[in-house]
Amino acid sequence: MDYTAYVQQLYQTIQQQANKINELEKRLEIVEKKATELVDRPAIRVDKIEYKFDQLKVEQLDGTLNIGLNPADLQSLANDSDVSLPNQNQHNIDPATVSEKISSTLKSYTQEELPLVIEKMEKELSRSLSPEYHEHIQQDLLNQIDSRADFYQRTTTRHPQENAEQWTTRLIEQGKQDIHSAVKHYIMHLPDAVKG
Repeated sequence: MDYTAYVQQLYQTIQQQANKINELEKRLEIVEKKATELVDRPAIRVDKIEYKFDQLKVEQLDGTLNIGLNPADLQSLANDSDVSLPNQNQHNIDPATVSEKISSTLKSYTQEELPLVIEKMEKELSRSLSPEYHEHIQQDLLNQIDSRADFYQRTTTRHPQENAEQWTTRLIEQGKQDIHSAVKHYIMHLPDAVKG
């Protein structure tokens, strides 16, 4: 056995290991320095952010008051993510009939009961809107009812124990709740400057 070659190979291996250790020590020193800098860096603190909606100047009221979730957004979400929305054509229920019933009932409710709902929300939130805003809210909701009725019918699962009439009634109640939520949200976020 050639001890000289063995010792020389052992020496080279030790040298490589020593070089690797030196390199790792330098890298560790850099990491420790960066960690110290991060620890010593002052913390970012965000105080309370206040939005002054009453300072906004609103010259014209337009836009859309959404009842619940926007069906167009949900449909595009379903298309984008390959999620299929439940279809309610089970047990020979005609979707068009259900949608028409929901739509006609919610339109009647909006035309007859919405003024009382708006007044109740105004009292509850200690706010007062001009008649122009009442009309705008009512018209905006009426414009969305057909698409919402179709959306409810397509996306809400019918319970096995429900007949078509019970299911339709439940969807109508959901629509009424969404109308109440939309009105409340609208009035809550209306700048003080445009209130009557």
